[in-house]
Amino acid sequence: MRKGKLVVVALGVLGVGYLAAQAYSSTMFERELSGALENIKQRQDVQVSRAQVSRGWFISRGEVHLVPLNGDEWRLVIPYTARHGLLATRAEGAVSLTLGEAGEPLFGERVEAPMPRWAAEYRTLEQTFQATLHMAPFEDQRPGWLLAFGGTDLTLEGRRGDMTLSGQVAAWQWSRGSEFLAAGPLVLESQYRYDGAPGHFLQRDDLHLSRLSYRQGHGPAWELDALSYRGETKLGSDSLDLTARLSLGEARLGAQPILAGQLDLALTRIDADGVRALADHLRDEVALLKAEGELDAALLARLEPYLLDMLIDSPRLVVESLRLASPVLDMQIALDGALTFTGDNVEELSLRNLDDPIQQQRWRSRLNGHFICHDLPLLVSLQLGLPLDTTELSIDVIDGEVWLNQQAMPSLF
Repeated sequence: MRKGKLVVVALGVLGVGYLAAQAYSSTMFERELSGALENIKQRQDVQVSRAQVSRGWFISRGEVHLVPLNGDEWRLVIPYTARHGLLATRAEGAVSLTLGEAGEPLFGERVEAPMPRWAAEYRTLEQTFQATLHMAPFEDQRPGWLLAFGGTDLTLEGRRGDMTLSGQVAAWQWSRGSEFLAAGPLVLESQYRYDGAPGHFLQRDDLHLSRLSYRQGHGPAWELDALSYRGETKLGSDSLDLTARLSLGEARLGAQPILAGQLDLALTRIDADGVRALADHLRDEVALLKAEGELDAALLARLEPYLLDMLIDSPRLVVESLRLASPVLDMQIALDGALTFTGDNVEELSLRNLDDPIQQQRWRSRLNGHFICHDLPLLVSLQLGLPLDTTELSIDVIDGEVWLNQQAMPSLF
C-alpha cells in the first residue's frame, strides 16, 4: 500500500515538473520573441505588431506584422506555429509580402513562386536559437523582359545580444531585348552584438559577390569579379567608429582587364551622444511623418543641431591603404593618409544654404589632411603639370586648400 502511494506521489511530482518545464519553455519563448520584436521597434522606419496571438504551454500561434512607418507600400506578415518541448521550442511558418494599398501578394500573384518558408528552434536551457529562411528559385517573365532568380538560404543564430546572420543569395539575371544584367552568387555573414547599455552596439559585416555583369546592345559586357566588403561599426560610450575594406578582384570590358584594387579606410571620432540623439530624434520625426502624411519643410532645420553635434570631436577619415592596378594603362597606384574635420565651435556652421559660396568656405576651411601617392604614373604627372621624373605625390589639405608637392591647387575646389 505504501509503495502504491509512493508511486502516485512520484508520478505526481514528475507530472508537476513536466508541466512546469512546459510552462517555462513557453514563457521563455514568449520573452525572447517579445524582445526580438522590441529590438525591431527601435528602428526608425518599421512598425511591428502581433495579431491572432494564442499562447499555450504546448503550442503557441500568432502572426507578426511589419509595415513601414511612413507609408503603406508593403506589408510583411509572418504567421508562426510554435511547439514547446522540455528542452526546446520549434517554430515554423511562411513569409507573406503584399504590395500597395490593395495588398496584392507578391508571391503567387506578381511572381509565380511559393512563399518563402522559415523554421526556427529555441533551446530553452542554453537560451540560444537558430532560424533558417528558404526562398525557392523562380522565373518572372513579363512582356519584353525576363527575371530569373536562383533562390536564397539564410541562417540567423545566437542569443539575445549576440546574433549572426549568414547565408547565400544565388545568382540572378534580368534581360530585356539585348540588355542584360546578372549578379551573384552573394555570400554574406553579419554579426551584431549589444551589451545592454542603451545605444551601444558592435556590428561586423562580410559580403562577397562573385560577379556582376552588364551588357547593353551588341557591345562587350562590363564585368566585375570578386567584389567584397568587410566592415565593422562600433557605437560605444564616446564615439562611433567605422572600419571598412572594399576589394575588386578584376573589372573587365569584354576580355580586356581594366582595373583591380583594394581600399582600407576608417572613420573615427564621431560623437556617440550626438549619434544617439540624432537616432532618437529621427524616430520621432518618422512617427510625425506617419501621422501627418507629408514631409515638413523645416525638417533639416530641426535635425541640424543633432547632425552638427556629431562633429564636435573632430571626425577623422583615415585611408590606411588604397591600391589600384590597371593592366590596360600599365600602371599601379598606392595611396595612404588622413583627413580631419575640425569640430571646434561647430555651432557656427549650418547645413542650410550649402550652395552659398560663403557657407561652402566655412565648411571647407575646417578640412586639414595629408596623403602620399606612391609610384605616381607618368600619365598623372603630365596631367598635373609635374616634372616627368616625379614618383611620389604629396597631397596636403590646409584649411580646405589643396597643395600638390607644395604647389597650391585652388582650382580643384
